[in-house]
Amino acid sequence: MSSVVYKKHVPLPAVLGGRHEAVAGPTAQAAAGACDISSAFSLFITPRVEAIVLEAKNRKGSRRHGDAWRGMDAVDLRAYAGLLILAGVLCETRPARRAVDKLAAVRELWDEWSARLPSLYNPGPDVTVDEQLVPFRGRCPFRQYMPSKPARYRIKAWVCCDARSSYAWKMQVYTGKTCDGPERNLGTRVVLDLTEGLPRDHTVTCDNFFTSYELVQRLLADRGLPLVGKVRKNKPELPPALLATKTRRVLSSAFAFTPIATLVSYLARRNRNVLLLSTLHADARLSDRTDRKPALILDYNRNKGGVDNLDKVIGTYS
Repeated sequence: MSSVVYKKHVPLPAVLGGRHEAVAGPTAQAAAGACDISSAFSLFITPRVEAIVLEAKNRKGSRRHGDAWRGMDAVDLRAYAGLLILAGVLCETRPARRAVDKLAAVRELWDEWSARLPSLYNPGPDVTVDEQLVPFRGRCPFRQYMPSKPARYRIKAWVCCDARSSYAWKMQVYTGKTCDGPERNLGTRVVLDLTEGLPRDHTVTCDNFFTSYELVQRLLADRGLPLVGKVRKNKPELPPALLATKTRRVLSSAFAFTPIATLVSYLARRNRNVLLLSTLHADARLSDRTDRKPALILDYNRNKGGVDNLDKVIGTYS
């Protein structure tokens, strides 16, 4: 099981020194406000969120039913919160806003709720950025059709979550192409958005949809955030020697280094070359396992499933 180094390693910048001071877990604000189930729920669904929904629902009811409409109060809202969130908010400016924002129906509510997420939990040292696919068969202009999935119709969201607890620290709803066409460098933009405000020296783990050398440079230089991610084989920055597999033995590893990053090519089996990029790892260390996987890959595997586990946590099982 060979290990090949193609370029002399240069130490990572001093920006990676030291760990964050915040303790992983709920913030002081969350701990002080969560006394029971009701108060914990209120941390996320605040009076402001309730007021937005109640005002919109009662206005719609009065317009449709006139004097026969009985005003909805906070008790009614809490009993039917799930249904009302799906129903959304109807505002007078909705048609104009919807022309430039496909999420206009629930934008105010979504922004108010999602802004609460990072204020109530301090993520641990490892976070995962990935897509989340939420089953949905209602009318929606950005609903995605995926025939290979058990639930073929889904809404896609981007999530940054704690790799250990799977707490959703930040979220974005993906509304599809804009009026100008597909977004360029979508993966880079999503990671930069979802890690905004993350304390320095947290490690970001993501798959090959997001990972690029440009992204790891910007995260490290601007925010002091190392990244470990899988890399697609068509990236132009990849050394040709790491893409060649014909002369390599199965379970062998090849490494390349830049001043800030480590790249590994692991031949899991014949014609299956796994490529990963990291600004956290600085050597060609291999594990003692029989498959001789590099430590870089083991760290990636340990933290890549944060969002996948979130899907299990929120799922309904008989």
